[in-house]
Amino acid sequence: MQWTHSPGGSESWSPTLYQGGSLVFASDRDGKREIYRMDKDGNVAQWTHSPGKSESWGPNVYWGDLLVFTSNRSGKREIHLMDKDGNVTRWTHSIFTSDRDGKREIHRVDKKGTVTQWTHSSGASESWAPVMYQDASLIFTSDRSGKREIYRLDKEGTVTQWTHSPGNSESWSPSVAVNGSLVFSSDRAGKREIYRMDRDGNILQWTHSPDNSESWLSTPE
Repeated sequence: MQWTHSPGGSESWSPTLYQGGSLVFASDRDGKREIYRMDKDGNVAQWTHSPGKSESWGPNVYWGDLLVFTSNRSGKREIHLMDKDGNVTRWTHSIFTSDRDGKREIHRVDKKGTVTQWTHSSGASESWAPVMYQDASLIFTSDRSGKREIYRLDKEGTVTQWTHSPGNSESWSPSVAVNGSLVFSSDRAGKREIYRMDRDGNILQWTHSPDNSESWLSTPE
């Protein structure tokens, strides 16, 4: 079932589930990228109002009711946090992907502005698309095994491969649902579809795109 119907030539992308079963997504339906929320009844409300020509995109849910997103409202792309009352705080100062050392790795910024590289991918492999999990561990995509898979970095610094895609298939673009399950993209069935992994590691294909069409979560690759 198609859930969004963007007017004119506009589009909607980067969906993530929010509290109460509502959907948060990015769209350019008002002329530039902003973040919107659709409730269970299909009502759509614009959630970010970026000043001037700046934009907001790439929403993700953090700790259940906090929204993390990317915006260039400060003059360059940074990560921001919006609480349930609509208050926005610049967070990078936070967790982000950067190729500042020659390849993509995940970095962390503390409250004092000190940047620490959080992932150290071997050889030419990289790590990107970070999201925080509910136990304060980090979920991200990496090709350190030779293809894209999803990994978890716990608070002690231990990295565990969380998806094991069969054959030459891959898994990428993780997102965390409010109930703690992992939502991600994979081509394990022969084409890109969206899957869900529960806390016990059980994987369910969530989208079934007709004919030659595909479905996937959009994060920077």
